Amino acid sequence: MSEKQDLTQAASDKALPQPKSKMTLVNSLIILVIVYLVSGLGALFATPKASSLVPWLELVQWVLVIIWLLVGVRPPFMEWRRQSRENNE
Repeated sequence: MSEKQDLTQAASDKALPQPKSKMTLVNSLIILVIVYLVSGLGALFATPKASSLVPWLELVQWVLVIIWLLVGVRPPFMEWRRQSRENNE
């Protein structure tokens, strides 16, 4: 009976696609746009209540965008660039 279970488990392991552990370039760019829009909307809603905080919120917004460009977008972009170079050669 255990052989039957092993065969069933092996067949089911082959049928399931392996999950991607890498973030694609499109997903990282979508996240970049979301971060930009959310932080921009946060500054708009903070303007009537605390207008002195708006420059600091914009600074934080740009810092987040730059960090995400370096951490989230650069690795998939470099991978895409490497693949496109390999395909062209």
